[in-house]
Amino acid sequence: MPGTDVVMTFSFETLDDARARGMARPPDRLLQSLSLDARVGKLLAVDASRAPWSRSRWRVPHPRQSTPDPWFRARPVSWSSRPPRTATAARAWVGVIERAVRASAALHALEAPLLVTFNPLLAAFGSLRWARDVVFYARDDWAAYPPHRHLWPLYEVAYEELRKRRRLVCAVSPGLLERIGAGGMVVPNGLDPREWDRPSPRPGPGPPLFAYAGVLDDRIDVALVRAVAEAVPEAEVVLAGPVLDDAHVAPLSRLPNVRLLGSLSRPRVVDLLMASNVGLVPHRRTELTERMSPLKLYEYLAAGCRVVGTDLAPMRGVDPAVELRDSPSAFAAAARDALVRGRLTDVQRTTFVETNSWASRHADMLTWALRAGGPR
Repeated sequence: MPGTDVVMTFSFETLDDARARGMARPPDRLLQSLSLDARVGKLLAVDASRAPWSRSRWRVPHPRQSTPDPWFRARPVSWSSRPPRTATAARAWVGVIERAVRASAALHALEAPLLVTFNPLLAAFGSLRWARDVVFYARDDWAAYPPHRHLWPLYEVAYEELRKRRRLVCAVSPGLLERIGAGGMVVPNGLDPREWDRPSPRPGPGPPLFAYAGVLDDRIDVALVRAVAEAVPEAEVVLAGPVLDDAHVAPLSRLPNVRLLGSLSRPRVVDLLMASNVGLVPHRRTELTERMSPLKLYEYLAAGCRVVGTDLAPMRGVDPAVELRDSPSAFAAAARDALVRGRLTDVQRTTFVETNSWASRHADMLTWALRAGGPR
């Protein structure tokens, strides 16, 4: 029996971007999961639209694949280099993208495909009547995402449209699903067991490590990081990730036992976490952080790190090795205690990885989407 054809669209990025970051984020992982699921027939991966003159369309090279990709690829072209600001403009902008996606699906002979999109505007404003069904995969609350502040009013309209059209929504946290207010399921972030299938390293001669792996911007509570660095001066606090707000994180670079490593390749991120003692999630309490599913939380535990984080709803109940504190003094004390308690055993961390895999999460999501069925 042939499988269901699927179209998966990125939000505001491309397959080249995904490859450059090591296929490590939710859209990248979903694409890989769909390509391996026997229930999926033909699979079409759709980049975010790019203006034909945009350098960003081709800016990230990727190595030549030794085998062909298990999916087709579409690259919609937009003649506007700026995203729309109003619902009227969004409908026109989405219409161009939708026609390109539908044409590509027809070119590759996809029949009544299931559309899974990370783009809230496409899910909300596209007609998409040619699709078997539509699933909006919400990986963040776009209406609280600081780099898109100028689009927040439009995202609010998009959420209302999703509710009116009864689109299916899967969201990374219960708070985000409730925020959007549409029917759906929660799909937290997960893990690829192959990345973590190695024994824990023996302790080295260097100082103990507190690690943070992720974007460095104003979501970080600088006071919490400073408190840890000052409370445990014999340890190093290493922060790996792109710096998106230099002014906000600059005070940390002046602390003697804090290092900002910048962006690391995916294998180096895994190596860093495997060598670390404690993973930190020092997030400020914002609408965004209250509704996200911190991928770093799962990766810290997969690496065998104990975790100290801010007491946010998505952090609660994930694992007993996670300690949640809010004040700088309590956060630092928990970090010091986690260091004394030591890393998780290989049995503990591999059990966690196996029960929180991307493959199982996405298999459940696809089962739910296929059962929902029917145009909306």
